[in-house]
Amino acid sequence: MEPYEITTICSWCNKYLTAEGTWVPVGKEVEQSGASRISHGICPSCSAKVRSEMKLRFENAKRKWRLVYLLLVFRRHIDRCVRAILQAVV
Repeated sequence: MEPYEITTICSWCNKYLTAEGTWVPVGKEVEQSGASRISHGICPSCSAKVRSEMKLRFENAKRKWRLVYLLLVFRRHIDRCVRAILQAVV
């Protein structure tokens, strides 16, 4: 490595991107290389993991909000029914 080149390190697994385009674990090579600039990125394997985790979180959130929506609709329906019954009684 040249002294002032930018080294890209995966923010999740701490592997770094080599000049050949491969991701390898951080070792003494990076520490001793004298690279003064480090850029954070994400390697392909971590990207796939993060993407699947985010998709799962999104699906869970979507299910939660769908349930909240259904409860609100159901409550509105019950409120209408109660109002109709009260008006019929009075």
